[in-house]
Amino acid sequence: MDWYYEDDNHKVGPVTDTEMSTLVKSGKIGSGTKVWNEKISKWTTYGELMGEVVAEVPGDTMPQAEHTVTRPEFDNQDAVAQDSTCLECGRTFPIDDMVQHGEFNICASCKEVFFQKVKEGVSIGDMNYGGFWIRFGAKIIDNLITGAVGAGVAIMGGVSVGLSNPNPTSFPPAMIAVIAFQYLFPIAYTTFFLGKYSATPGKMACGLKVVTADGRSITYLRAFGRYFAEIISGLTLCIGYIIAAFDYEKRTLHDRICTTRVIKN
Repeated sequence: MDWYYEDDNHKVGPVTDTEMSTLVKSGKIGSGTKVWNEKISKWTTYGELMGEVVAEVPGDTMPQAEHTVTRPEFDNQDAVAQDSTCLECGRTFPIDDMVQHGEFNICASCKEVFFQKVKEGVSIGDMNYGGFWIRFGAKIIDNLITGAVGAGVAIMGGVSVGLSNPNPTSFPPAMIAVIAFQYLFPIAYTTFFLGKYSATPGKMACGLKVVTADGRSITYLRAFGRYFAEIISGLTLCIGYIIAAFDYEKRTLHDRICTTRVIKN
């Protein structure tokens, strides 16, 4: 059975039963250390769990408890259940119907996917999301870069065409290439940098990264799609951008479409 334990507010694991026993004997894990495995519904201190865990471990590798510690009951059974937001899907449910993971709550539908992420070591719940204004600054930097490159190519193309084509009534192929570049360069710029580094130069300058909902780097295909999804954010009178200021994960419309997040490094 795989175990996970909390060390200085960080989740560590998985560790085997034997490794768990060694950690307990060495004092690394004490009675106040929070632990979890797939048989436990929520993170619990090792001291509270001792009584029921000992019988599950083969070979008597865990230290024997002198007595069984029962879980504390609520003092007020008539207390009104509170609602909480699921860390995984963002929807609201009664807290009594959710599974607790440290300070976070997960709904029943997301529980299996969430704890699979825990077992894989995916960073959970500690994303520092980039706010509206810092993202706005990063966007300005990127627009200045793409605009400067596009203007430079247009000027060089115009001068070249003017020197080689004195007849102003014709439309040379070189100008078609310049116009095509104006449209294709921003697409290539965004797709390459997001797919390769998870950040455009503007976002790098502001210490931002674009990741998936579980904190992983995005693929080139998702980066490509995100460029066009961002156009939709602009077509909505920029409301698609503005909603980031009111979203608890600072998501824009194109973040929602592509299930991405912008975080601070």
